[in-house]
Amino acid sequence: MEESRYYRHILNKITAAKKAADDMAKDIDHPGLEGDLRELALKDCIEPFLTHSFKVGTGKVIDTYQCLSDQIDAVIYHTSDYGVKS
Repeated sequence: MEESRYYRHILNKITAAKKAADDMAKDIDHPGLEGDLRELALKDCIEPFLTHSFKVGTGKVIDTYQCLSDQIDAVIYHTSDYGVKS
């Protein structure tokens, strides 16, 4: 199967974001801050492909049984949803 230019563009963007996050995190000796940098890089990769009514954030998710998840690195949500808390 032949790769499309669009696929190659997305793959290059992800690769560049990962490299940038790795470069910034290499001198940081703090797992939490390293994770934050990688989460920001992931957000920068995803958001350009979303319409303006969607955003990317981090947080916890409450399911239909009212159970709270662990921290989630990337949550894609619709900005008009009432359950989103900043």
